[in-house]
Amino acid sequence: MRKFIQQKKKHLKDILLRKYIFVFDKDGTLSYDFRPIPGAKDFLEYLIKNDKKVVILTNNSSIPNGKHLEMINKIFNLEFSIENIYSSLDHLGYYLKKNNISKVYPLLNKESLNYLKTIHYVEEEYNNPEFVLVGFHTEGKYKDWAHASLLIQKGIPYIIVNPDLRCPTDKGFIPDAGSISKMLELTTGIKASHICGKPNPEILKLLLEKFGKSKDEIVYFGDRLYTDIEMGIKCGITTILMLTGETKFEEVPENIVKAQNLFIIESYFELMNILK
Repeated sequence: MRKFIQQKKKHLKDILLRKYIFVFDKDGTLSYDFRPIPGAKDFLEYLIKNDKKVVILTNNSSIPNGKHLEMINKIFNLEFSIENIYSSLDHLGYYLKKNNISKVYPLLNKESLNYLKTIHYVEEEYNNPEFVLVGFHTEGKYKDWAHASLLIQKGIPYIIVNPDLRCPTDKGFIPDAGSISKMLELTTGIKASHICGKPNPEILKLLLEKFGKSKDEIVYFGDRLYTDIEMGIKCGITTILMLTGETKFEEVPENIVKAQNLFIIESYFELMNILK
């Protein structure tokens, strides 16, 4: 299988040089908390030097885009702007606006909720919301989850902001929005009415519309099979599975290995060698 993977990489240099937008997952692909993935800074600087557009597409709904931007610029000592960040919160905001949903009970951190209120005009409603929002709620308490469960059992539908089960940190994995929503589903016996964020193909469609580009001009880098890689394969974009985070080589199913638009890369050092 490794021989097959190496054969596929023969044309990767030419493929990458033809791309304009280089889109990266954040946690596990570029960094762990405030620790950069080895070689990532050099690769980002190479892209900037060669006039490529760099975009961070993150499912992490625990903080708003401005905080993601601060983190990325601090980690890599670079000067990206807010337009370089797109998140599951933006996808959620689009979905709420499209469906005329404004009153919500949010399982979201304070800064993430304030972002939705400011950018997407969402209102917080405790007793009679139109929807419950389930995000990466690191500030959550038992009473919040209990109240959400009761609302759901009364017939209030819920939206998962991002389906990630766990988030990688410097110290190990911690529960993410997918795990919180799974707890609510097990408690209530009711599934979510909608899931935002990767792997939903709509988030990539919105990103391409934002920059006025086609899927042939984009390459996506991610480390998680059921979000990053599933989205890339579904959308038919050139997708790079980075073995820098959650996924180990032996965990990659054969059908994904053989996907025409997928390449498996061990590290950013390997990427830089390919582009030499």
